[in-house]
Amino acid sequence: MRAVLLAATTLLWLLLASRAALADQQPARNAISHEPFAILSRGFVVQFERLVLPEVSVIGGLGARFAARDDFTSQTWLGKLEGRYWLSDRPGMVGSYVAFGATAARTAVENRRMGRDLGALWQLEETLRIGYRFVAFGFQEITPSSGLDVIHEFDERGRLAPITYVTLGVNLTVGWMF
Repeated sequence: MRAVLLAATTLLWLLLASRAALADQQPARNAISHEPFAILSRGFVVQFERLVLPEVSVIGGLGARFAARDDFTSQTWLGKLEGRYWLSDRPGMVGSYVAFGATAARTAVENRRMGRDLGALWQLEETLRIGYRFVAFGFQEITPSSGLDVIHEFDERGRLAPITYVTLGVNLTVGWMF
């Protein structure tokens, strides 16, 4: 309970600080951010965002994940592209948004003990998200989002049947605006 109260107080403080800082500044046109929860699967995702129209921004990102352990190794490399339409009446990349994105990732798995390649999997993902960007001190951004993900997976060698599934996704980015 104490942690929830502390988190709510911190979030309220960040929201108030972001409103005060935005009143005095021109809106930022760029952002560099990362997905902090990617570290849970021994990975990272870094992305760059640019405001291209008054209400539209575009994001490009790269990432890697090294999740397998013990007798196995895995490497996942990914590329990400996303467009955001900002719903807020405030200028810049602040407040509510709707986003459509696509991610392509390749995962290769190897058995270390036998020194044998076990194959590779390609994953293509389309996302439709809604989110909200909080800005503190005029440059620190925190952006939670959630939405619908359509994921297509297929074996690189074609030995396994491809699969498509739909899931709900949650994401968080933290970064800097300039």
